[in-house]
Amino acid sequence: MIYPPKFPKSIDNPAEENVFKALAKLPKDGFDIYYSKCFSGSSGNENSDYEIDFLLIDKRNNRFNGLLIIEVKGGSLSYSAKENCWFQNKRRMDHGPDDQAKKNKYNLLKRYKNILRNVPTDWALWFPEGLSSAGSFTPTHLAPWQVMDYQAIDEVEDVIDNIFSNIQERYAYHEGEPIETYKNKLEKSLLRGMGIVQPMNILLKKYEEKYIYLEKMQKMFFEQMYQQKRIAVSGGAGTGKTIMATAAAIDFANEGKKVLLLCYNRMLSEALKKACDHENITAITFHSFAYDFITSIESDWFADKNTNDHFFNIETLPKKFVKLIENHPDTFKYDALIVDEAQDLSEHWMESVLKLTSKDANVVILFDENQDIFERQFQIPEHDSFIKLKLRYNFRNTLAISEYVTDKTNIPISSKETPEGLPVDTVSFSNVEELTKQLEFTIQQLVTIEKISCRDITILVDGHLNEHPLNQIKKIALYPLLPWHDDVERENKTLHFTSINRFKGLESPIVLLVLNGGIEDVNTKMFYTQCTRAKSMLKVFCKN
Repeated sequence: MIYPPKFPKSIDNPAEENVFKALAKLPKDGFDIYYSKCFSGSSGNENSDYEIDFLLIDKRNNRFNGLLIIEVKGGSLSYSAKENCWFQNKRRMDHGPDDQAKKNKYNLLKRYKNILRNVPTDWALWFPEGLSSAGSFTPTHLAPWQVMDYQAIDEVEDVIDNIFSNIQERYAYHEGEPIETYKNKLEKSLLRGMGIVQPMNILLKKYEEKYIYLEKMQKMFFEQMYQQKRIAVSGGAGTGKTIMATAAAIDFANEGKKVLLLCYNRMLSEALKKACDHENITAITFHSFAYDFITSIESDWFADKNTNDHFFNIETLPKKFVKLIENHPDTFKYDALIVDEAQDLSEHWMESVLKLTSKDANVVILFDENQDIFERQFQIPEHDSFIKLKLRYNFRNTLAISEYVTDKTNIPISSKETPEGLPVDTVSFSNVEELTKQLEFTIQQLVTIEKISCRDITILVDGHLNEHPLNQIKKIALYPLLPWHDDVERENKTLHFTSINRFKGLESPIVLLVLNGGIEDVNTKMFYTQCTRAKSMLKVFCKN
């Protein structure tokens, strides 16, 4: 068996790759091969850090017969006995490959002295890109069997067999060990050090690189779609609706068009502003736009109004806005209208903003009926005038998150090339104290141990943000905890919690979802929308 099973794509070393492929052909039941093993010194006599190119275990006849260290060097090499040094591609080497191999042997013997004291152990050199001119006449410090060249590639089993025969002859007084000594001690140690489980911060970076690549592919695909005058695009969470909205807005603006980019919630509008920083683009919430429109015509209308009242914002303000548009249709005119998360707007609101577009304006409406958490009963306005398109594949959430959401909500999510991801974890709590302990444990693991930035963690809560019990908690695991409002810039050492009503349309690498009850009690569309905010990791906290 060879570890890792495939040559790493990240390593650009043809010489080592050739040796890797050759050694991989050895009988799996006779040899174990470890490639590019790194060690950190565990004793005072052992070097602090060193790497062994190849480590071979002879386990033929079901016994731990011997251990071979191979140092590989590519290019043209030569050894000068007169100068007592090695040259690689005619350049003098500070440390010869034989010195490296010998040091690695003695480091290994010191590290595993109780395991290897009776195991024949030695080293050899392999120059897979050259032909040895020494033949049987090698320098005095090298035995002929310790030098391999490119010819050994095609004769690897015979060559390795010969090397182990010479090692056993050299150390005839070492009889080897039972195979259990290797499997239970050395193999366990070597595989434990392989780093099979990657640190989460590195894993998240790899996921993000994949998402960035997928986003580029989506933008290239979308360029052809929004050239139609009026299109209504439906798509599930993570299918790229917001990416399409911003890409279309920027392209329209670059064509000199005056663009209105609308959405419902403020946090999303702030994100859209940052993504579409262009003088021709107005990225704004529906209510802020309505406020500005009304003020431009009747500046004192808001003087005696309670703008914080829910009914005022849902009924009174929109009705006033619709009425003024009917009376002043030419006050604002836009060459392009884009509405992201359009299911959050009622049909009447949508009909009113359409009246602000010029005759030949481009209109792009993007929506997901499964995220209609405000129950606006969304309908496409002037339905027959739109070309309908559907985005079918999720490019944002890991496969693990998508499968979890599909299983819990029965809303199908079809993933496309997204990372497999970490399993979704579910924990329970009975009160605020238990919740705090659970969050502290999780934050300690993520931030203190895994070195994840607090900016990459979003605590998402049920209900109204200002009324949630987490407002009573000032710190979690030594990190300040604050409610996240749309005007707050996130900091690296501060944790933030928010509600889905505010965070809708946005995303976070890690989401810690705090429910007011059990999963069986959730609103399906709400839970679907909450969970799919998590790109790479989701943990759900359920109240008993």
